[in-house]
Amino acid sequence: MNSGVRAACDRCHGQKMKCIRDKALKKCNRCQASRAECTFSPARKSGRPPTAHRDPVSPLSMAPNRLDGNQQATPHKTNIYPTPASHNSRFDSTVMEESEMSLLPFQSSLDSNISGLEAWNDDFFTAEAQLDSHDAVSGTLTPYSENYLPAFDQSPHGLDSGLGCGEATRALSVPFSPNGRSSEEVSAALDTTRQLSELSGRLFTQVNCHTRRNKNNPSHASTDYFERLVADVLDSSVAFLNILKAFQKAVVKITQDITGPFTSEDDSGNFVPDTATTLQILTAYIRLTQLHHALYTHIQSLLSPSTSATNCPTIMPKLPLLTIFPSLSIGGITLSAYPRFQFKFLLQICAHHLGEIEALLSLPSGFRVSAMERCAGSAGNSNGILGSGSGGTALLVRTILMEVEEPMKDIRTILAFLREELRGSIQI
Repeated sequence: MNSGVRAACDRCHGQKMKCIRDKALKKCNRCQASRAECTFSPARKSGRPPTAHRDPVSPLSMAPNRLDGNQQATPHKTNIYPTPASHNSRFDSTVMEESEMSLLPFQSSLDSNISGLEAWNDDFFTAEAQLDSHDAVSGTLTPYSENYLPAFDQSPHGLDSGLGCGEATRALSVPFSPNGRSSEEVSAALDTTRQLSELSGRLFTQVNCHTRRNKNNPSHASTDYFERLVADVLDSSVAFLNILKAFQKAVVKITQDITGPFTSEDDSGNFVPDTATTLQILTAYIRLTQLHHALYTHIQSLLSPSTSATNCPTIMPKLPLLTIFPSLSIGGITLSAYPRFQFKFLLQICAHHLGEIEALLSLPSGFRVSAMERCAGSAGNSNGILGSGSGGTALLVRTILMEVEEPMKDIRTILAFLREELRGSIQI
């Protein structure tokens, strides 16, 4: 029997019964008994019958034409669809396989997307070249156009000059104006964020350097090292204070409809930074307090080198005190002969700067070093930059400061000892 003919006659196949017949008879037993015609129709493929008009991009058009044997697809020739002139050179023959023909609509769409991408790429590099030429002429970089870490080899005190910065990364930074705001206000906000990142990186290096130095040799009486430590504390404190003042000044100009580093917590006009800016401010503040702690610890070791001086703060040191600033003079009178006054003068300045920063941030009273409160009627938010309400920012601030609560208490203890050692002449 031919492989293309059924093994059962049409009558048995329709009743789904086995077709049994004798070799001597032309009909099967069932057709012979019913005296019906025994015919055999060609076998059909299993599954759904094919439609009259097949979609050229449907999966059915890519399926093999034969399901028996080796399951190999038989090439099916058909006329090619009309294509744009840009594709005529790609197909020399007027016929092609159906599977290739089904990809033509996608190929046309892909080519149009690639051409648009190439045009966008040209505009991108043109804008970047203009920014590079502008930076080369002005000598300045746009916000976020370089690494957030500062160049330590350019530090005036030469701290860890061998570290340097990482590979500078360039990014396309085009001035924008969301919600009708001027690009100057947005650039000022971005510049404040960049300055906070640079200050945090510089403070991280300074804290590691001085903390390691105090740990290895806490009673080291080097005048050069002490001057460098004092200069780092004063420079970082003043820089952080200036950044916060500029930040607060920008808050006054920002309204609720701007999308930037400021968000409104309520409808009373009090603005607080968003989460990212709050974390940057708290990181810089915590590292600054660690730098102050290194300075106060070093001064304590100079004023009371013996361990018994901690238990008896009224005992004066027997060793002569260092002269911090040999060339310091007021009204023509040199102060090199008054080292204790220089210690008082230095501690008062550092404690005042730290207290002003904490008051400007409006930190909770239990998580600050200084007892200085924020002056009423000052510009900006009456609650300070970070606020003192019960919003989400206040909860975030308290949660982070709880992790450094013990170091804050240690700083207050050291300052209390220094105040007692210097006969209460400094205000904390």
